[in-house]
Amino acid sequence: MNPLRLQALALGASLAHVLVDFQVGLYGTGATVNALQAANIVDYDAVYVLWAWALGAAAGSRGAVAALVVLAGAWSAFAQGVVGFVACPPPCGGATGMQDAAHFLSLVFGAWASIGTARAFGEGAGRVSWWPTVFAVALIVTGFVLEGMTFATTR
Repeated sequence: MNPLRLQALALGASLAHVLVDFQVGLYGTGATVNALQAANIVDYDAVYVLWAWALGAAAGSRGAVAALVVLAGAWSAFAQGVVGFVACPPPCGGATGMQDAAHFLSLVFGAWASIGTARAFGEGAGRVSWWPTVFAVALIVTGFVLEGMTFATTR
């Protein structure tokens, strides 16, 4: 299957996962948003903006393709799939199966997209700008830190 189509599936599963998490109040609920919650939202937004940019730039940028491998693999498959299952093993309460489905779909589509995109990257040739990949890793690490801090204040 086309790596960009796989990336679209991974992005969709990842975004659905985030929406389910916010709906069940995983990051806190209330009429106001505190600074930590706002930072978490901005980080998530930056991940999806970078993902969209990389999808658009992939045809002419090997760095964008490398970033897609990281976003699908590290963000969707690992952070939302594997870590999601470890943090809340099935049956994960709170959303009547929706969280389990979100974890599973993030894992499957994220891994599939990452592997498919990595193969396409390996078949390419030319110079690679690594800034998109470094930025993706920085956003993912920042997301882990912010999530941990947010969970600590909402639990």
